[in-house]
Amino acid sequence: MPYTGILLESYNPDNASDNALDPKGELGVYLDGLAAANDVQAYVKENRFGVPAISSGHPHCNFYSDVLRGLKGESEKSDCISATRV
Repeated sequence: MPYTGILLESYNPDNASDNALDPKGELGVYLDGLAAANDVQAYVKENRFGVPAISSGHPHCNFYSDVLRGLKGESEKSDCISATRV
């Protein structure tokens, strides 16, 4: 099911200006909008947030595809794009 999640950049404790978890920061404002949305999937689709989804062009797509196949109990290799569709 597309548009059901968001991924954030990794936390860097050395970045003193990182306010991602501040309720009034970017994530807090985004989550307020999400909570008020009538259609969560439409909100996520129309209001992209965080890092982009992993697609066949991502340099580590095969790694993530292998992880997903393992979680689904599959052992057969497949192309990256079909493996990432859950």
